[in-house]
Amino acid sequence: RKICMREMWKHPNGDVLSILKAFGAYSYSDKSEAWAINHGLQPKLMAEMDALASQLSGIVKMYFPGLSSKLAPPGGRLPPPTAKQETLLRQIALAGLVDRVARRDEEDRNPRAVYHTLYTDETVMIHNHSCL
Repeated sequence: RKICMREMWKHPNGDVLSILKAFGAYSYSDKSEAWAINHGLQPKLMAEMDALASQLSGIVKMYFPGLSSKLAPPGGRLPPPTAKQETLLRQIALAGLVDRVARRDEEDRNPRAVYHTLYTDETVMIHNHSCL
């Protein structure tokens, strides 16, 4: 069942947007522990992400009051990002994760995907139990 759940959150443009997709769905839900479990997500992690998002939103509103309407529209639910917004979100996330970015080795025929980090060019693999 967990493998099927992983596919539900998979985004074709990478892990950062997969996480955003899952968190966006959680934000639209009733944010209950049962909802998170039923959708293959970790309730504690989702609640922590929600608290962090609220905290960041509060900080931005405090320093940039004019942005309040853009951060949380009436009803408090943001629509899914557009393609352009997804590109910008990926760029923002990757700017802070340059030491964690890897590119898949297309020439390697190993059934398990092999990656090369962009920062140090090390060969790495994703752990078997990872959701990514």
